[in-house]
Amino acid sequence: MNPAGAPTPRPRTETAMTAIRPTTLTRRQRVCLAALTAATFWLTLPSAQASDLGPAEHLPAAELGSQGRVNLLQSGDANAARIQQYGAGQRVDATQSGERGAIRLTQRSGASAGNAANLRQAGYDNQMDITQIGQDNRIAATQTGSDNRLHATQVGRDNAALVGQYGRGNTAEVIQMSESARAVVTQYGDAGYAKVVQH
Repeated sequence: MNPAGAPTPRPRTETAMTAIRPTTLTRRQRVCLAALTAATFWLTLPSAQASDLGPAEHLPAAELGSQGRVNLLQSGDANAARIQQYGAGQRVDATQSGERGAIRLTQRSGASAGNAANLRQAGYDNQMDITQIGQDNRIAATQTGSDNRLHATQVGRDNAALVGQYGRGNTAEVIQMSESARAVVTQYGDAGYAKVVQH
C-alpha cells in the first residue's frame, strides 16, 4: 500500500508497435512511424554483447565487420540466432523471449554507414530471415503468436521497413531494392500472407 498522499504508480503500457492497430493510422502516419522507429532504435545500443538465459538457446559464430554492434538477449527455450556482419557500422538489437524461435540476419555494407536491425520474438516457432546489403537500411520487426515467418531483403540505401506479426501462421515477404523506400506490414489473425516489392 502506498503511504498517504503518495502518487499511485501508473501501469505500464505497451509500445506503439503493439498497441496501435493499422486502421487507426493514416498511410502517411504509418510511413513516418516506420521511418522513425527503424531509424532511431539503435542510437543507444551498448557495446556488443550476447546473453543466454535459457537452457537451450545458442548463438552460432557471428562474423563481425569493423565497429559492428550486436545486442542479443535470449530468455526462452530452444531459441537460435545467427547474425553475420560484413563492413563498417552494422547495428543489431535482438530479443528472443519465446520458445523455438529462429533469427537469421546478414548485414553487408561498404566502408561508410552500415545497416540497422531491431528484432523482437515472443511466442512459439517464429522465424525471421533478413538480409541487408548497402547503406543506412533499417528494419524493425516484431513476432508474437506462433508459426509466423518473415523474409526480408533490403538492397540499396536508406530503405526502411516496419513489420509486425501478431497471430498464428502468418507469412510476410518484404523486398526493397531501391533508395529511400518505406514499407509497413502488420498482420493480425491467422494464416495471412503479405508481399511487398519495391524497386
